[in-house]
Amino acid sequence: MKPKTPFQKISYVFSILFFIGAALCTLWIIIYGESTSSVYKASFAASAFFCFTSALVLITMAKANLPNLKFDTKDKTNL
Repeated sequence: MKPKTPFQKISYVFSILFFIGAALCTLWIIIYGESTSSVYKASFAASAFFCFTSALVLITMAKANLPNLKFDTKDKTNL
């Protein structure tokens, strides 16, 4: 297995932050949802959904085993 790139490590950190953001938005809806308007509830629900789905994408990118996509300089074939 190839070692993780710095961008994959950064992606993993941001995925954790997005999971925390989704949990905080959901917690806000549970605690303050009854006493606020539907506009606030809808915006926090949309934010929670966005954070959760973005976190899923970022964690998938961070955990992927990416191939080496660089060209070999030794291979000089004419196409």
